[in-house]
Amino acid sequence: FVARRFEQPLSVLTGFSEDMLARGCRPASRWLARTMARASADESMALGIPPHAPVVRMKRLRIVDDEPVAIETAVVSSRDLPSPDLVGNSLYSALRKRGFFAVRALQRLRAGLASPEEANLLNLENPAVVMHIERRGYLPDGRAIEVTYSSYKADCYDFVVELSVSGNMLK
Repeated sequence: FVARRFEQPLSVLTGFSEDMLARGCRPASRWLARTMARASADESMALGIPPHAPVVRMKRLRIVDDEPVAIETAVVSSRDLPSPDLVGNSLYSALRKRGFFAVRALQRLRAGLASPEEANLLNLENPAVVMHIERRGYLPDGRAIEVTYSSYKADCYDFVVELSVSGNMLK
């Protein structure tokens, strides 16, 4: 059985809710955790903040038309988002309300095996393959605003990248 597939262009920066609504789907989230915490070493480096600086860490199950499709953990410096309670359905919407708008992002995708927790939350039989995605969103001044770690059901998404020849190749 292959679930409904979503084609996701990797050249467009959108939030999950915004993307699903544009497709005519019903996005939803189930909060798994919303905490104030100290940044891990990886989070400090990704966000360009001091080690152990306070951050908001939000973990949620992402759902489309009543089917779980991804587990997402977003981390934002508490200087930019002082409380996880400020986030409703959309992190990007909450950040925009505070005057922060990500204009570019870097994403790394890699396939991997689902952990037992991921398999359980995503209704997968273990062992199962998931797509792990790390995203770092940046403000117009180049400062990192968020780092998000996601695990997507591998059978739900086709990621599409448009390639072109660089200007140097045409000379």
